[in-house]
Amino acid sequence: SFPVYEWLIETRIHPEETIPIERAVQVALGSSSVAPGTKWEYNNAGFVLLSFILERASGMPYATYMQQAIIQPLGLTNTMIPTGPNIPGPYMRCLAGTVDYTIGDMGWTRGAGELISTAEDLNTFHQALRSGRLLKPEILAEMFSFLNTPADQMRFVKPDGSAGYGLGYERQQKKSLGITLEGHSGGVPGSLSFMFYWVEGKAFISYNVNTTDPAAQNIVLRLVEAVKRTLSP
Repeated sequence: SFPVYEWLIETRIHPEETIPIERAVQVALGSSSVAPGTKWEYNNAGFVLLSFILERASGMPYATYMQQAIIQPLGLTNTMIPTGPNIPGPYMRCLAGTVDYTIGDMGWTRGAGELISTAEDLNTFHQALRSGRLLKPEILAEMFSFLNTPADQMRFVKPDGSAGYGLGYERQQKKSLGITLEGHSGGVPGSLSFMFYWVEGKAFISYNVNTTDPAAQNIVLRLVEAVKRTLSP
């Protein structure tokens, strides 16, 4: 729902300039041809708008709330919402072919992808999320209420079984492999992050890759297959 590549090129050429969040919302709201309530469609604008609702409900800036309500309580020491184009500490580069998109202000993505984190912190967050530490029981139940969705619209591993989407949470089944995955993915050109729960193996799996190759989403399948072979008698 955002012209991601276009804007990343813009921020790469002028990293000191910020794309106004109002511009991002305006473009995103005009990008969908689906009328509300008629069908399911993934749209990053929903996550951006949610960040504004969060600010109104909490009475504090989005970044402050995230820090106080989630990042600090969970001890996510390598998770941050950056301000401006500079990223503190060591980090992987965001490489799309020969182009480096690492430096650039991502503030226009807000709740749709502004966070920087590590695989370890993603696992910590995911465990807390599924255990009920972050959500009330009734909201957690909604998250796990997966509505059937078209396989071609799923954001990570394409299923050969059922596919479903809850409140910001996905489930896919690879029936041919006997694998059920629940979680979410996200990224920008040159950087992809995946956060999964392998239901049958009761294992949390997260990873980051600096590529735009869609094949990166299949890493988790190869990993789970290898573990299954190792554990099989």
